[in-house]
Amino acid sequence: MTYKKINLFFIAVIIIIIFCTLPANNDWLYTKIIDPGNNVFDQPNHMGIDERKASRYGYSYLVYLNILHKVDNPKQAVILLPPIEYVKSIHVNNFAIPEPATFYYYTGLEAVWANSPHVGLANWEVVVKGEQQIGLRRIPGKEHLDSVLTFYRKYLQ
Repeated sequence: MTYKKINLFFIAVIIIIIFCTLPANNDWLYTKIIDPGNNVFDQPNHMGIDERKASRYGYSYLVYLNILHKVDNPKQAVILLPPIEYVKSIHVNNFAIPEPATFYYYTGLEAVWANSPHVGLANWEVVVKGEQQIGLRRIPGKEHLDSVLTFYRKYLQ
């Protein structure tokens, strides 16, 4: 009986080794488990909420956090988000436009899309011009908002 258990143990170890040496599984092992940037023993040193969100959500979260710090009156701010199709059309790959509810989760700021019912309340807009050219601009008046919405109309589905 003992030999049977030992043989089964060694067979299981050999199967695990073969599984981890397959190319796709090997990539997963080194990027998710052994990666020094994802070290389990280093995680307790990075327990801040913003640090964990930045690690999980990446560049987009950092941009939205920067937007939060640039808005002068966060309780009155309503951010106009550009359409996702517009961002795709200018080939911005590492920046994601979230839903307004997700944007609120990231920043605590209210946001609307160009086809939202309350788009007329928008007083700030996220401006995306290129890969590293993302900013925030105050909407000076209704005429400017109407011109931005007219521009975004062709990207709405």
